[in-house]
Amino acid sequence: MKDDKQLALVKKLFLFIVLLCALGILAYVPSQADFLYIISAYTVAFTAYYFLIKLDWSVTELLVGGAILRVVLLPAFPNLSDDIYRFVWDGNLINEGVNPYIHLPSELTTRFDWASANGELFSNMNSPEYYTIYPPINQLIFALSSYVGGGELHPSMLVMKSILFLAEIATIYVLIAMLRGHKINIAAASIYAYNPLVNNEIMVNMHFEGMMLLFLLIGMMMLQRKKWFLSVFAISISIGVKLIPLMFMPLLIAYLGVKKSFQYFVVLGLALLVIFIPILINLPFFMQSLDLYFQKFEFNASIYYASRWLGFQLSGYNQIAKLGPLLALVTIGIIIWLSKKLHHDKTKSLPIYFLLSISAYLLFATTVHPWYTIPLVGLCILTRFRYPALWSFLICFTYINYSYSPYEENLWFVAFEYLTLSAIILVETSTSSDQKMTPISGQDI
Repeated sequence: MKDDKQLALVKKLFLFIVLLCALGILAYVPSQADFLYIISAYTVAFTAYYFLIKLDWSVTELLVGGAILRVVLLPAFPNLSDDIYRFVWDGNLINEGVNPYIHLPSELTTRFDWASANGELFSNMNSPEYYTIYPPINQLIFALSSYVGGGELHPSMLVMKSILFLAEIATIYVLIAMLRGHKINIAAASIYAYNPLVNNEIMVNMHFEGMMLLFLLIGMMMLQRKKWFLSVFAISISIGVKLIPLMFMPLLIAYLGVKKSFQYFVVLGLALLVIFIPILINLPFFMQSLDLYFQKFEFNASIYYASRWLGFQLSGYNQIAKLGPLLALVTIGIIIWLSKKLHHDKTKSLPIYFLLSISAYLLFATTVHPWYTIPLVGLCILTRFRYPALWSFLICFTYINYSYSPYEENLWFVAFEYLTLSAIILVETSTSSDQKMTPISGQDI
């Protein structure tokens, strides 16, 4: 028995070290154009991850292991994303008393005589002709990080990453609490804690989907405990980080019922009104950039690309201006249909309906970046579905697009990604659920 425990510990350590080394290489070696390095490191990392999530884990191991992975990645400069330049730019604007929602970066270069750091930020920014689209909670973090970091790129980055690190550890803890409180094996939290894409896209490339997930999970947990104020507070913060949770409003109506949801949404509306004041008083500028997202940007889409091809055959040109909003409406229709299903569902399982809603949103979206799958990875732990874990690997192949000069999207890899994903979803939906993987009910949150 003692030998078996020692062997299991050695296996854990070996796989964890492999994962750590692969993530370290991914964080510190390749540039965005080095696809072979990127996919090789991700493949090794996900191989170790596949075996790690099959093992049993204690609370301490999950928290310490998750922390070690993220601490090692914390000093790394974002090598696969240039969003950091806009983050610090917006933070510097706020600290200079300038509203980032009403000024294009290209307008400000001639109006303000800033330090050379701002010149570096502007020259590396990916969208200087677009108004910022980051919600107020993000802007608050940008401003705090810029203030503490003195407006300089690297110090500001480290402050921002430290905040993301704390949010990540909190997310792992909350997931453990949600699993543990209802006698579900807490080892399932390893699906999020050790996920290579989650670690790299949050702790290296500095995307905020993990923070959005944290407050969404807290909001769900408080909702079930009938702590309405805390639930509203958490959900409003989640929306203030990313607008994605707004799609869950029909589901919350179905979950709470008309009377309770009216009271809940009155308080939520007031909270969002306070949080979004900076945007509401400058709404046309924000909506202009948001509109461009649905009518101009294209990346790693599935249903949209098929619709785009059909549009080309019928009209001879790209109809994204019509297809983007149309597919968004289809997504809304699916979520309303899911809310009706939830209303009649005796389990009242919010996690599974949230998961299906975001999945539908991504499948009909015109743009699906790798980090968009992070909330799916967290939510799937609370359901019987595991396709998000596979998707988080498959979507890494989209980094091949940045290896072409000029930029070009490889649709063969897109087809491979979504065909494989579709097959896994079909298998998962057609097989009977295992006792340990059944959806967590509303009573179990």
